[in-house]
Amino acid sequence: MSRLIWPYYTCTFFRRQSQYGLQSWYRYFIPDSYASVGIWNSRLSNDIFRSISVRDHGLEILRKINSGKIVSPLDYDIFANKLDELDVMSLDFVEEVIMSYMNTQAAVDVRDSTSHAFIRGYLNFREVDRLLKLIESRSKTGIFVDFASAVLMMDVFLRKGEWNSAVAVSWELCLQEYFSLENVKPLVFATSLFSCIKSIENDSFLVKESQPEDDREIEQKLVPYVRNPNYDNFFDIKRPKLKTGYTLLHLSHVLNSRCSLFQTTPVWKSLSKHVDSFRLMMRIFGLALSEQCDKLLVEIRKVDESAIQLGGLDPTVVKKLISIVDTCETRSDDSSLKPGEPQVPSVSDVKSVQNELLIFTTCGMSNV
Repeated sequence: MSRLIWPYYTCTFFRRQSQYGLQSWYRYFIPDSYASVGIWNSRLSNDIFRSISVRDHGLEILRKINSGKIVSPLDYDIFANKLDELDVMSLDFVEEVIMSYMNTQAAVDVRDSTSHAFIRGYLNFREVDRLLKLIESRSKTGIFVDFASAVLMMDVFLRKGEWNSAVAVSWELCLQEYFSLENVKPLVFATSLFSCIKSIENDSFLVKESQPEDDREIEQKLVPYVRNPNYDNFFDIKRPKLKTGYTLLHLSHVLNSRCSLFQTTPVWKSLSKHVDSFRLMMRIFGLALSEQCDKLLVEIRKVDESAIQLGGLDPTVVKKLISIVDTCETRSDDSSLKPGEPQVPSVSDVKSVQNELLIFTTCGMSNV
């Protein structure tokens, strides 16, 4: 059933008769066997795990850190792998160990398996939202997703209908430049793409995260210098809309440069027929969501040449694109982009894209 995602969305982008619905098939997308729970749990049968109490081991780690002693990455890895002995009420204790260890010199040698073990532990506790916050605070926690744990996390969020959170997990892979690798896993690609699509369908990216009220009094001090704003348009991205857009751009690049990854999968038969149009529309939605109006205008004009013959874009798709562009944060035409600040399009840039999209609306009505 998972292969239906490709022909469905290829048909949706252009004016074609849709063949498939996506309301109830997701439960077949990631099988329960993917987690390999039995194999994962079998590692605890090793003698090195049996003889250790995770609570006592964690307390010993904290004692050594507080007394200035070295805790080896192996001891820390053992702690991460024994989380199943604890309960949800112990997560504050777990996070105290995590934060404390990340402030030691030994943290630079932490194994990749340690992050995976922590992620598995939190998933077993059904604390995936709390886990995502730890991952997004990676500079303090040292917890990074790998491709397997990312799929497990996205699957949980997708089943819960938390589309923004699913995209946020995929975005963590983008930050690690996972989609620039030669051996991107098709399942990771498909799950990431599905997360973006559901976010677009449900307009989840428009939901703004609530900011806690800051009642602290502002204290002014004299300082030697004031730091200039620093926004790198990548690691500093926080808005769900931008994460969705840039994730789609990463995925479209995979489809553009490494189609061979999918040629051995069952989906390739349906994907290969529409790969060019599909890739183009992924890029268009990616640019719209990432608010790169200048580049978006160029791509839309490419559609003028290739898609009009098919009867134009589907009106639903055009309407969705217009609604996305309407939500762009803008700057006045007489203001210039400043270094270190978010790259916001001008009002006229947004208007140009809107006018271009209206052409498709006109073409669509004339072909009805």
